[in-house]
Amino acid sequence: MSPLSSAPSSPPSPLSPVASDLTDAQSSGGPASLVASSPENDAVDASNVKKTTFRGRLGYACLNTILRAQDPPIFCSRTCRIATLVEKGIQHAHALGLQNAKDIIPMIEWNERHGIRFMRLSSEMFPFASHESWGYKLEDVEGVSEVLKEAGDLAKRLGHRLTMHPGQYTQLGSPNPGVVTRAISDLVYHASILDQMGLSADSVMIIHGGGVYGDKQAALARFEDNWNKLVPECVKRRVVLENDEICYSVE
Repeated sequence: MSPLSSAPSSPPSPLSPVASDLTDAQSSGGPASLVASSPENDAVDASNVKKTTFRGRLGYACLNTILRAQDPPIFCSRTCRIATLVEKGIQHAHALGLQNAKDIIPMIEWNERHGIRFMRLSSEMFPFASHESWGYKLEDVEGVSEVLKEAGDLAKRLGHRLTMHPGQYTQLGSPNPGVVTRAISDLVYHASILDQMGLSADSVMIIHGGGVYGDKQAALARFEDNWNKLVPECVKRRVVLENDEICYSVE
């Protein structure tokens, strides 16, 4: 798997875990196995089993390059340009979003077969859903509520943890009110996906603390003020801050 939301230019590596869940460590004895699979038959290649003493969950972010390379491809980040929406209308974005949501299910099923129970969902699942001009609610996408619930029910039944990571432009401490407004809109969009899937608050949305803008204490004060006054509860119950050893560390 790959942390990138695009198809690789070279043949994908069938094994490259890129995320870990240290807060939900497993306690089973013996070293864990990281296994590679064959894209052709989805079978485990026993000659390439790697051992580790790691006790957390290993997962990946957004794109399964093996499933992406299939025909038809399975992935959750189909998107488009605004020029395409001008030509085809917002229903085109709705159709892409619906197919993206449907593909969560085979991705979870593939993960279960390969012992992967931790995955970050793509922020691009519903193209332009939080856009100022082209934005829309998930309820506007016909049939998507049922699909998201089905995917969420499957994840819960199998014990999979699904999370999201809004982009680097989600800056609650920005001195620009427009940036803050767009950030909150994007966070509400992410929260609505997880809510419609029926996932618990353990399905978090990881965000960066953001820039310091030349005055770290002022940026922190803005973040706190915006958080208390502007951020809705559906967002607050899911947001966690990513450790940033440069600007905003756990210390």
